[in-house]
Amino acid sequence: MPDQRLGRLALPLVLLLAALPRLWRLDGLSFWFDEAATLHYAQGWPWDIWGQDTHPPLYYTLIGGWRLLGESEYVLRLSSVLLSLGAVAAVHQAGVVMGGRLAGLLAALLLALSPFSMQYAQELRMYALLECTGALALLGLVRLLADPVAAAGPFAAVRWRWGLYVLGSVLVLYSHNMGFLWPLAANLAVLLAWWRQPARRRLARRWVLANGVVLLVWMAYWPALYPQVTRVVGDFWMWQPTAARALGDAGFLALGLGPVFDVVEWVLGLLMLALAAFGLWRLRPRGLALALLLLWLLPPLLEYGLDLIVRPLFAAKTVIWSALPFVLALGFGLAELLRAGRRRAPAWMLASLALVVTLVAVRGAMLNNYVDRWTKADWRGAVAALALDYRPGDHIMLNPLWELMSYNYYAGRQSLAGRPALPPRQSENVSGGPFAGEVARLRAGDRLWVLNALRYRDTREDMEANVAALQPCAAVAGVRHFLDVDLFLIVAHAHCEGGS
Repeated sequence: MPDQRLGRLALPLVLLLAALPRLWRLDGLSFWFDEAATLHYAQGWPWDIWGQDTHPPLYYTLIGGWRLLGESEYVLRLSSVLLSLGAVAAVHQAGVVMGGRLAGLLAALLLALSPFSMQYAQELRMYALLECTGALALLGLVRLLADPVAAAGPFAAVRWRWGLYVLGSVLVLYSHNMGFLWPLAANLAVLLAWWRQPARRRLARRWVLANGVVLLVWMAYWPALYPQVTRVVGDFWMWQPTAARALGDAGFLALGLGPVFDVVEWVLGLLMLALAAFGLWRLRPRGLALALLLLWLLPPLLEYGLDLIVRPLFAAKTVIWSALPFVLALGFGLAELLRAGRRRAPAWMLASLALVVTLVAVRGAMLNNYVDRWTKADWRGAVAALALDYRPGDHIMLNPLWELMSYNYYAGRQSLAGRPALPPRQSENVSGGPFAGEVARLRAGDRLWVLNALRYRDTREDMEANVAALQPCAAVAGVRHFLDVDLFLIVAHAHCEGGS
């Protein structure tokens, strides 16, 4: 009875452990550009969102409803926390199917302590949704691959397994446009896993039918998808990653390694790879082991290949679900190691247990890699400071232009925080003609606020030189520095008589 009670409590305890770091300082950083874009697009009715931005509408639709609960950073990002916890629960169930309760709990524990998963559980973007839907699709696929005989048996007995795969795959495709890598990898994995099965013809018919349903539902979005793809291919900001950076991102995705590997991280990474390989070697049926290997390695390789053929598109977060097969293999390998230790001498069992505890503890400590790696522009602080000093008639300009959504979100919240309201901005930019014209038109006593963000920030010396060249009777009166945002105040002297 105590063991059964502990077994029932184990998953809730793992979910609690996963929730604690994900909730820690959830509102510590302000919304950055991508999160502000989420709020911008999550307005109106679902059909208004259809085809907007360069992403599918599912996430924006969900957030549009979630906003009814509140507009604070904490409440809005809580949606991502819950989705991330859903992924942990689904991975636990997949691990149970593969290797029993111990394997499921270890896999869930490893995902709970994943720095990469934690990073996107604290962001108001669709990547936690992509992880959760990928986990659902993977759970359905694992249930099918773990017992091909049952998958080919009476459909009434296994329709929920096939249905879970179909539902999860559709949700993946509607979570992110790079989700098409999931059905590609899944189809190749199933082809290699089932081609020697006695019931392969029946399995093939059901597989084709299931993927036909997925394709049919996805095709409803194709008219909106085509212009999105052409927009991304034609003009997008991402750069070509080096092989070293791509390898570093892959290490952070699956292993939790930091951007600069030290000796401890190398040893830990190699150990995790060895244990995952051990798990795949021990896993039966062999087709399931091969499928997990392909689902882990193939999507990042395919996306990196698109970089070389089409244009730079590689971002580890867009294949966040590809870390889940690795977590399952690692959890199964650890469970097999403990089982082997239990069958041997007590010293072997203690050594195996010590290795597992050490690995889990160090992986938890590696959550610092997320804290050290991830920062967001402090628009909340910069706009709050601007609101306190802003006077009616002051001018405000932004750089870069796309930060308008971040500024407008926090400008609209100033009155809620008891500060003076700020006017929204439209399509002005610091760089080029608009900035030159604005500075040149300064009159006596006029004040211009300039918010420079991210890598586009000028030093005070550069800003003073630009202002002096455009308007000799104006000068930079002050600058305040925030995280990745600088707030400049440009004032026209009393002897300025008008724009030149």
